[in-house]
Amino acid sequence: MELPIASKNLIKFCEERDHGSVFAPDDIAWRRYLEPCFAISFETWSQLLGARNQAGNNFDFEMALVGSTNAPNAICGFDGGTNYILLYHSLPVCLLEFFSRLLCSTPILSDCGDKDPNDKRKKFSSPLGFAIASGEVAIGSMDEVISVFGSCSRERRDMALRLYYFAMQFVIEHEMGHAVAGHGQFAAEELCLPEINESEFRARSDSSTSNKIYAFLEERADYGSYFTIINYPVLRYVQTDHQEQPHERKAIIEEVKLKILAGASLAVFWMLCDVMEANGDVTAHEVWNDHPSSVARAISFCTTPIIAAQNKLSKAVSDIVEQGVYAAWDELFKLAGTSGLFRPFLQLRQLDLHESVYAGRELERSEAEAILRKLERYKYRS
Repeated sequence: MELPIASKNLIKFCEERDHGSVFAPDDIAWRRYLEPCFAISFETWSQLLGARNQAGNNFDFEMALVGSTNAPNAICGFDGGTNYILLYHSLPVCLLEFFSRLLCSTPILSDCGDKDPNDKRKKFSSPLGFAIASGEVAIGSMDEVISVFGSCSRERRDMALRLYYFAMQFVIEHEMGHAVAGHGQFAAEELCLPEINESEFRARSDSSTSNKIYAFLEERADYGSYFTIINYPVLRYVQTDHQEQPHERKAIIEEVKLKILAGASLAVFWMLCDVMEANGDVTAHEVWNDHPSSVARAISFCTTPIIAAQNKLSKAVSDIVEQGVYAAWDELFKLAGTSGLFRPFLQLRQLDLHESVYAGRELERSEAEAILRKLERYKYRS
């Protein structure tokens, strides 16, 4: 896959909307840290390029890293008939730091390599993922992120990188989900919003109808990313002739577990973004209550893939997804007992989970169905 070259329209879009300038990583950084994260999206692009929606627009999109001094973010914009998917360059850096430190300093995945509790290099005062952003540590390259923050164990460093890949895929597929479903054009024409902006979504956590619609679009994009990254690979595996091989079945269950773990941890990272944006003046418990959208997304990463598999796919698929999901829950419960950041995942044990997390913040069923009918006009089909 070639390193994408930004068009004049993309450059203009970034600058006019204050997203910063297009940021070009070097070839080594692109191949190792970014290309694997974009692969699924470029496959979607090749299948849908030129497809026309009922609103009269042909599907096209451009992706770019942008050099931004704002908080780590990702957006899907729409302008002139083109979808623009932007990742702030700080996002992959912060996420790689986050997962490197997570695998270095927590009891997660204890069967992966040896954790060294006496490694004094790994003691930082900033939250996970924010030592670089806060200026506590200066980094010159993505390789340095791993060397500075990574575990002494090669296995744990490799696992941190793998979780990072999955998390970045969720981010990119989420934005791609907005584009494929026509959310950008819908938002521009029906909601008067210039773009689907991740940080704006997290700030719009009130009960107004317009904000519920915005949150609904985010939920739909999340759902699409779960299905693409978690359930589709399981479906393809089940459809092969090798599904009865015990070692292959174990490997696909492990992959589901790690993807759920990466997605849930990504949601924790967004929670930390909320804390940082509030200048750290609120406690973790207050943040979970004041920003229910982040908690809802964290919980959804852990529950929606099972529900989606049970509702849409075969029992063979849903059985595998369930095993992977519950294995991920075990890891999250371990973390919840040692880190306040992961405390919200204790809610997975509640019988009234939906009521306690989502009640009063969702569209009514009739409202959601009406929005889905409107969105049909903007959706692209191959």
